[in-house]
Amino acid sequence: MFAVVCVLLAALGHAVMSGTTVPWWAVVVALSGTGSAAWFLAGRERGPLLITLATVGAQTALHHFFALAQNVAANAARAARLGLDGDFPLPGGMSGMSGMGGMGDMGGMGN
Repeated sequence: MFAVVCVLLAALGHAVMSGTTVPWWAVVVALSGTGSAAWFLAGRERGPLLITLATVGAQTALHHFFALAQNVAANAARAARLGLDGDFPLPGGMSGMSGMGGMGDMGGMGN
């Protein structure tokens, strides 16, 4: 329950303050990570200091992760809009490398 509240609160706050939605896959990854950490820490009763530190640390990590996820999603959308498929070919292909044949003779330069 802690993980669900923590992740949804962070995602909602991040989306409202940034004006951009948080990608669904980021919420799923954050929920699994936060849920795993909460499960690990749930073995025994913890003190208020550790609970506070874990909550603030989780919220800080979620904030940074959601910012990164929004940046990745925005860049992917921008690349799709520009027609880039991820290969990012060099302009003119590799034809500019034709004069590099003699580079193999330069092996002894560092000696």
